[in-house]
Amino acid sequence: MQNYEQILAELEIEIPEDKKEPLRKAWNQNYKTIADYNKQVEKAKRIKSEVEEAKRTLEQKQAELKEAVSLKEQAETLKQQLQEVQDARIKLINEQTNKENLRKFFSGKKFINSITENEVNRQMLEALEEDNTKSIEEVFDEIVPPELRESVFVSDRAIPAFTTKFNQNQPPEQKEKGIDKLNSMSLSKKMLLRQNDIGQYNKLANDK
Repeated sequence: MQNYEQILAELEIEIPEDKKEPLRKAWNQNYKTIADYNKQVEKAKRIKSEVEEAKRTLEQKQAELKEAVSLKEQAETLKQQLQEVQDARIKLINEQTNKENLRKFFSGKKFINSITENEVNRQMLEALEEDNTKSIEEVFDEIVPPELRESVFVSDRAIPAFTTKFNQNQPPEQKEKGIDKLNSMSLSKKMLLRQNDIGQYNKLANDK
């Protein structure tokens, strides 16, 4: 390939000696050969290829990271679900155990009615579930204290004795005693009275 000096010589254009060096510098700064141009094109292609490769790598890493985050979230959700299932299973086992223990505990006693029996069992099951460190005896003393047991169990109730003679005047009607009034209340009402007004509760319990 000819350079500019050869081309000018063939055209019989002479460059003064004092202008050759400035012309050479100006030419080199502003014009490139085809070889130089091709090198720059190849360099640009290489840079573009490297940028595209880096972009693909970044997108792949981002996808892998997103997948890892998704897998972590799925693992945490699964772990939580397994814990919930385990907790529910433990709760069910404890509930069944408590019911069986209550059945054995009350096996020698007879409730005055099924409503009272269900209420006592319900309250004791709730108390045992809230605090599994307490024994059945402790919970029983809290739910059914000794002064309430006559109105809860048949065996603990005082059975009044009545004697009636024919041809004898009936005694005057007696005023209802506090203990009778207390025994006529439901278990929930008794416990509510005992909690809110212990003085009135004791007054009725001692009026026999």
